[in-house]
Amino acid sequence: LPARPTVEEAGARIWTGPSESMLPSLDSGSVDLVATRIPEPGVADHVRSQRLSYLWFEWDISLCESQEVGARYKYRRHQARHEYLQGIESVLSEVVRVVKPGGWLAVILGPSIYKEGLTVELTSMLGRLHFADGVKLGGRMPDTYNSFSPYSRREEILIAQKGP
Repeated sequence: LPARPTVEEAGARIWTGPSESMLPSLDSGSVDLVATRIPEPGVADHVRSQRLSYLWFEWDISLCESQEVGARYKYRRHQARHEYLQGIESVLSEVVRVVKPGGWLAVILGPSIYKEGLTVELTSMLGRLHFADGVKLGGRMPDTYNSFSPYSRREEILIAQKGP
């Protein structure tokens, strides 16, 4: 089904939903801003956590598991970081297609113990995808968040503008 805006108000249209179904149905160069939170590498197995729903609705859990980016169970693999970045780049390539020249992308990076160096890799990836040097905003999670790693307590937002 074609994507329909979740909200239409004051001349603005806002879409929400999974990138795999939302982005392909949007016209090239039709979006001013994409704001997204990418999956945190190695933090959760979102599909597996919903396995009872998959059983109840008779959905194919193995297909969805194989397509899940950043799943914790995948982070034991030798090529986990590479596979994660490939998955993110495939989605961001579709973002490049729908964002207008001069449009914006905001990527939220949540807390993860595997995040060290990820901001640099994503900034480099955005450059390859024709987004100009961006701005990085960061903040510390509340101390009530249990963690042993300083990287898992930081949330960052990368903001970049698409070139002509």
